[in-house]
Amino acid sequence: MASRITPIVTNEYYHIFNRGVARQHIFFLKHDYQQALLGIEYYRFSKPTIKLSRFKTLARNEKEKLMSSLNQDYPELAQIISYCFMPNHFHLLLRQVIYLRENLLQLLLLHLHLHKL
Repeated sequence: MASRITPIVTNEYYHIFNRGVARQHIFFLKHDYQQALLGIEYYRFSKPTIKLSRFKTLARNEKEKLMSSLNQDYPELAQIISYCFMPNHFHLLLRQVIYLRENLLQLLLLHLHLHKL
């Protein structure tokens, strides 16, 4: 991944986008879109207590309880302002809420690349 010269600044807005190689599709089924949104929603918190793969195996009430806990106990790294998923690319408009040594935006993109949607 290319390095960024301009620093990511707290309380600023960022347009993040990514496209499939050679404009190939990255989303094929409705489920793919749902999984991408779930990953972005889940990893916007500073310290998710379990990995997303484990979270997906929980019963619905356990998922709701965990998400409620994350909302109350852990700060958001980024606020999702808007998003748009299309078959071969996506756009995110995020506001960085707290400073994070790691580049939040790179972490989100890494998650999307490493996990099959």
